[in-house]
Amino acid sequence: MTDIEDTPDKPSPVEIEPKDCVGIDLGITSYVHTSENLAVDRLDLDDEYDRYGREQRKLDRKEHGSNNWEKQRQRVA
Repeated sequence: MTDIEDTPDKPSPVEIEPKDCVGIDLGITSYVHTSENLAVDRLDLDDEYDRYGREQRKLDRKEHGSNNWEKQRQRVA
């Protein structure tokens, strides 16, 4: 963790130049679109969903309340 002393002070709104700002839009057609014309189509979470399903099935095969069940429950969480 960083100390509070390491974090920079937040500038007042009067000190912020509009040309130094970036607007971010969370939209429907693209996941993120910035005012600098950068876009991210969508997050690809297919691998994570597949892994979660496998881990959930492994949990289902364990005896409820056992040590192995608790370890697998932690993996799923």
